[in-house]
Amino acid sequence: MFSNTLKLIYKTLKPNVSTSTRSICISSITHAQVENNDKEENIYEENWKLRCELATAYRAFEKYNMHEGVCNHLSVKAPSLYHKEDIALIIPYGMYWGSVTPDNLIGIDIDTGKTVEGRGEPELTARSIHGGLYRNRNDIKSIMHAHPKYSTILSVMKDPTIKLIHQNSARFMKNVAYDQNYEAIASEGKNEEGDRLGKAIGDKEILVMGNHGLTTVGENVAQAFDAMYYFEKAAQVQILAYQTGKPLLNLSEEIAEEMCNVLNDRTTQTMYAKAHLEGLLEFFKNTDTRFRKH
Repeated sequence: MFSNTLKLIYKTLKPNVSTSTRSICISSITHAQVENNDKEENIYEENWKLRCELATAYRAFEKYNMHEGVCNHLSVKAPSLYHKEDIALIIPYGMYWGSVTPDNLIGIDIDTGKTVEGRGEPELTARSIHGGLYRNRNDIKSIMHAHPKYSTILSVMKDPTIKLIHQNSARFMKNVAYDQNYEAIASEGKNEEGDRLGKAIGDKEILVMGNHGLTTVGENVAQAFDAMYYFEKAAQVQILAYQTGKPLLNLSEEIAEEMCNVLNDRTTQTMYAKAHLEGLLEFFKNTDTRFRKH
């Protein structure tokens, strides 16, 4: 296709154009086409990489039993295969998380929530929640919203704060926002809940949504995924400890602060989050060929 295009251009140049000029024209066109091909290949590679990462997060949360029916939603900003603007990759509503593959994720316009890549539509609440968060947080690339059991139990308590009783708990000493102003379902066109949640999370990585569930954000899929997984683990320890009815053994302020700094060191956190997601991706590649590069 490419060589035929060059031949056609070569033939249509005026007859009095010299051979050297023709060669220069063809060389310039060839160079531009190669650059364009390289750019398109890079977009495809990045889009596919992010599809694999997000599909891994969906599959993993199903494996960890942190999903709820065919509801809830995870997304990541990605370069579009067809448009100049970035899109948000997300699950089409109605798909069971254990069936998600890189191919069946859809791409939606971040501003309108309309599907621009793939087939299907996102859940109505996804359009509002993800749109509101992306609009209010230019620093994030991935959003995860779910109703994992123990985090959701915390969300319905008068005091939903994480207590500093465990190593995992210390990680969330400073990076959690708590919102206790539940305003019904964030369905598009009915309220401004998405934008309100975008403001409620502030500059934090985790939002405990009163009477609702949990939302995490990150610079990439791995960070948002890892934050949700470990917050749920911290919530699980806390809820089970409450159930004993026994006094809790709190970490000292000094130790909690030290552990918080260690666990939130950006280099360390990135390394662990990346290893967590990549380990799961490798598992899914070995059990489902649809996770392998086309």
